[in-house]
This record gives sequence, C-alpha cells and structure tokens, in this order.
Amino acid sequence: SAVATDIITRRAGKVIGIDSADKFFETLARLVSGQADAKKQNPRSIELMVTSTKRYLAKPEFRIQLDELIGDEARKLDRLLRTPDFALTGTFSKELFAQRVAHFESATEPLVRITGVLGRWGTGAELRSITDLLAQFGLRESAGGLNILINLRAYPAVLILYGYGLGLLAARRYADLFKLFSFPLVTERDSTTTVVGHLFLGTWAGG
Repeated sequence: SAVATDIITRRAGKVIGIDSADKFFETLARLVSGQADAKKQNPRSIELMVTSTKRYLAKPEFRIQLDELIGDEARKLDRLLRTPDFALTGTFSKELFAQRVAHFESATEPLVRITGVLGRWGTGAELRSITDLLAQFGLRESAGGLNILINLRAYPAVLILYGYGLGLLAARRYADLFKLFSFPLVTERDSTTTVVGHLFLGTWAGG
C-alpha cells in the first residue's frame, strides 16, 4: 500500500521477498531458537576481551590485569560447566551430542580467543597460565554418567590447546609450541603424560 511504501522510505527500510508469512516467521523462529539453544556468547563482549588482551600484552605493567582477565574467564567457564546444560546423564542421541558440543564451544569461546591472542603476540611468559588452564579443564574429577559425555568434559581444554597452539604457529614460535606439547600433566592414578599425549585429537578420549 501507499502507507507501507511511505513508512519504508522514511525508515530507509528494505523490502524482503517471501513465499508466505507463515513460512517466513516459522523460519525466523527456528533460527532464533537455534541461536538460544547454542548459548551463543555476545560477540561484542568477546571482541572487547580480545581488545583488552592485546592492550594488556603491549605493556608489562598490565600483567596483573591480564592475569585477572584470564582468571575471571576461567572461573566463569568453570561455573558454566557445572550447570544442567553440561549434565553427564540422559538418553544418548546424535542431537544431544551435537548440542553438547555446541554448548562447549560457545562457553569456551572467550578463553579460546584470549589464548589465541596470547599465542600470536605473547612472549612465552604466558605459558604457565595456559598450562594451568589445560590442567584445570583437561583433568576432571571422576564422575558417573554417559561415557561419551564424560569424555567430552575435557573438550574446553582441547579448544584452548588448539587456540593457543594456532596462535604460536602463526607467530612461528616453534620453541614455545614444543614446550606446550611436551608439558607434563598428572592424569588419573597419578600417572604423568604430556599435553599432546592427553589432549591432542588423536589421543584425547573424547576424540
């Protein structure tokens, strides 16, 4: 109508062609629901953390702020992993597995992005913080439940390992990459293995 055309013009809107209103809104509802189900993080918040990480790395006097940023995100992730979204019980299905993987990736994204920056522009002093994260999220206490969900619990550590490792590769920091891969982790029954022996995709139990 003329009124609708006038509103579109005044608001600098765009006309979207659709087959039917019912189909359009059903698709829109499905996309919004999928976004909510995946528990996606606010991209603006993540970009702000990435920017802060770069700024803190640029000056040694911001070392404490950088440690606090990493610590805050680690505590936030730890709390998330204790919520019902990450319960170890239930009836297994492909849908449950895909949903759980998506939840892990969304929850871990801030730390992965931060550690990627540390790998790309760090100096090596950050390695201890990285290995602490790998131990915290890669070595989980014994618990009952579905085996596949139990094994998935270390997925955040796998993502952090690859995020930091890819940053190291981009910076050609091969010596630090070797230190990362060979760092010892104490696993179940006090046995010791390397980071790469515990969390690399070919050796990780959840792989």
